Amino acid sequence: MEEAISAYLRAHPDRANALNVSAFRFLRQVTVGMDQEQVMILLGAPVEVRRRPDAHRAGGAPLLAADQGNATAVWVYLEGWAIYFAGQNVVDITQYLPPGV
Repeated sequence: MEEAISAYLRAHPDRANALNVSAFRFLRQVTVGMDQEQVMILLGAPVEVRRRPDAHRAGGAPLLAADQGNATAVWVYLEGWAIYFAGQNVVDITQYLPPGV
């Protein structure tokens, strides 16, 4: 992972000075403002990708935040984590827990 992060920062020198570079490089946590390539490096491929207007969670759960505001896509990961994007950048991160959990 260290090699992938270093290669990304060499290829994107403008991102090397971003406010969230510490979270990316050292903490290895996704934060608001990161781009899709950074998320893919840190978390790998999502189990599901939803694009507006098809932003309903399976199983009758409530509408995702992608139906509100400027989010255009959501990447869904295990354990109910959802990463919301407006264009290429993360705008929100949530965890959906089904009722009774």
